[in-house]
Amino acid sequence: MVAPSAGQAAPAARGLQLPSLSSLRHRTSKRTLHLTVKTAAQHPDTKNPLDRKNIFVFGLGYTSIALANWLAADGWRISGTCRTPARVDGLRAKGWVVDTYDPARGVGLTQELSSQLEDSPYVISSVPPLGLALYDPALSAQKALLRPLAASGRIAWFGYLSSTGVYGDWQGEWVDESSPCRQTSSKAIVRQEAEAAWLQLYEQHGLPAHIFRLGGIYGPGRSVLDTLASEPADLSSSQRRRSRQRYTARCHVYDICAVLAASMAAPAPGRIYNVVDDDPAPRTDIMSYARSLLAGNPADGADHADDSSSATTTATTTTTTTTTTTSVINNTSNSSSTSSSSSAGPVGLVSDQDVATSAVSSQQQQLQAAAAAAPKAEEGVAAAAASDGGGGGGDLAAAASGAGDSSRSRSNSSGREAVLEEKRVRNGRIRGELRVALRYPSYREGLAAIHAGDCWPLSREDLQLLRL
Repeated sequence: MVAPSAGQAAPAARGLQLPSLSSLRHRTSKRTLHLTVKTAAQHPDTKNPLDRKNIFVFGLGYTSIALANWLAADGWRISGTCRTPARVDGLRAKGWVVDTYDPARGVGLTQELSSQLEDSPYVISSVPPLGLALYDPALSAQKALLRPLAASGRIAWFGYLSSTGVYGDWQGEWVDESSPCRQTSSKAIVRQEAEAAWLQLYEQHGLPAHIFRLGGIYGPGRSVLDTLASEPADLSSSQRRRSRQRYTARCHVYDICAVLAASMAAPAPGRIYNVVDDDPAPRTDIMSYARSLLAGNPADGADHADDSSSATTTATTTTTTTTTTTSVINNTSNSSSTSSSSSAGPVGLVSDQDVATSAVSSQQQQLQAAAAAAPKAEEGVAAAAASDGGGGGGDLAAAASGAGDSSRSRSNSSGREAVLEEKRVRNGRIRGELRVALRYPSYREGLAAIHAGDCWPLSREDLQLLRL
């Protein structure tokens, strides 16, 4: 499949047509083919409430605001939450129904947001775990809200933005959605716990959950180009150590939105998708190319097309795995016995009953600790891109800034430097099942588009808002 250039739109995904880019001020007349979901608005005779074009977003951050823009341009109604009061007014100015929500600090949904959630058949969560093993107040609160809606069949699609960091170290081997998780970092462990909890809600209560394991998220305002423009030329010792990374997974925010929209059009509850580009290039290559763009070299990436052809071909021809949801959950469940004897091993499912039987005083202590330790950055995997590499794949900005992720080198208990986690992540499932052709199959096309000023699916105003 031939990837579109930076001036072309992604081909239509199965059953979906993206909003016309000609209706947006930064689009050109050449971009015409996009995603649509068959809805009651298009079929007045349809009475099914699941056909409503309403989406509720837990955690309006970088990626989820981009997705909301994508859908809003096609007439979708957007509602959701954020943790930054200063951001609420800016999002409301878009015509979205937004308010603060922070269950770790005792801030629940307003009555208005509760009504919006009940009226939204599409729901997505970009809220990362708070780092509490076995119990996460934000996750538990979201599950409590969605459980009755799922049981009554009022949700058509639910998406959870996770991380490729859950795979851990594979010493440079290729991994796909059926590969066992070998994570050892606390962030990756609680991330897998969250995945397991959502899949459990699917198995027990019918929540149509889809897990998206994102590589490092980059895009306008959040790439190595921005880092190089603001950071000194000399790298720190930590940055130099990270530059030895042979493989890093990443994905442009545009392609992430294309994958999510395609999944919404063709739900497959219980499915896990790797969302990465075709080229798991080393950080040094990314840095070198970014510097060439900033130095005024041609920004179309054409001079480097041959360099990535082999990686693109390999990823494109990958055989799509067909692991069922049951096998994924069984694999996670089987690993629970390992986690009981080794804190570094994979964790098992955490039942609601286990949480309910916890002492009230213990839960209060965890809530207070979570509130004190909660990150100040906006919730969502995109916020993690600034703190943990966008979820473990190696964020483009992290290549220069040295921001940590689950792929970084770590020191063990003796203080000696541990081995870098290395893996190459396959994306065959999003191509084979969702029929998504990446607009930015490598960092070259993505960085070239950013350097040329292409912001979609974000706007300059969004980038200012995300700084709040």
